[in-house]
Amino acid sequence: MGHGVAFGDSLTADAHSWAEILGLINLGVPGDTTVHLIGRFTDVAACDPDLLIVLVGTNDARRHGAAADRMLVPDCQTAHNLRLLIALAREQTRARVVFVTPPPIVEARVRRAPLLRREAVTWLAADVDRKAAIVAELDGEVIDSRAALPPPLDRHLLADGLHLNQRGQQRLARWIERSLRNRP
Repeated sequence: MGHGVAFGDSLTADAHSWAEILGLINLGVPGDTTVHLIGRFTDVAACDPDLLIVLVGTNDARRHGAAADRMLVPDCQTAHNLRLLIALAREQTRARVVFVTPPPIVEARVRRAPLLRREAVTWLAADVDRKAAIVAELDGEVIDSRAALPPPLDRHLLADGLHLNQRGQQRLARWIERSLRNRP
């Protein structure tokens, strides 16, 4: 796979994540948004990767508090931040940059997840879907995580409805690897 770096949130940071399965340097941090990744980009540049795989956007769709009336990062800001990440990668690395769309969620399970309820955070499936569409529309290489995770989604997600289980992580890793091989 070469000298690759995975950059993202908890979907990447997991000790058994797609990034770990692929043997990438894992720069995932739970809770990170596109804003955080911009702030941490020097970590990527310091690794001098020839491949950079970015899976981000799910936490941009996160909503906080009892009302949960607004996403943490508005869609227009997510799009702007992703373009900035591409610019930073082009300016500071020699890496092939590949984005992976945020995987789908099961909203009903997210709403019932005890830890998420205790932290007063939630996600709406439509918000995450929009973030995935924003990533998919980027000018560059994009891998659709959703194609790797066919229904029923419950087979690929933990009980929280948000994070990938081991089966989901393995399917995503194989999909990313296959997608990278099939592109020039």
